[in-house]
Amino acid sequence: MGTALLKLPPNRVRRNYRGGAGIDKLHGRNACRDNDQPEEWVGSMEIASNPGLAPVADEGLAFVQTENGKIFLKDLVNADKQFYLGDYLHKDGTWQLSFLLKI
Repeated sequence: MGTALLKLPPNRVRRNYRGGAGIDKLHGRNACRDNDQPEEWVGSMEIASNPGLAPVADEGLAFVQTENGKIFLKDLVNADKQFYLGDYLHKDGTWQLSFLLKI
């Protein structure tokens, strides 16, 4: 059975512009400065696309730390769809949930 409350670690994502000092402040860091990771992707089930930047495998995907190690949020939800999504399934039993909340 799944876990109802999941702690998602920070998930900063590279972009083609600078920013992020406000996110550093939100996290209570002493040194708050703009950099190439201006966005925090909270609970992301999407991979970042950064045209012009070298790709980073699985960049943007949120993960959770479980007793069995690190697992991507999308894989955790997929492993127990009924628990996490309830009856929100298509008639054929499939689903597609894409989620991305940016700060």
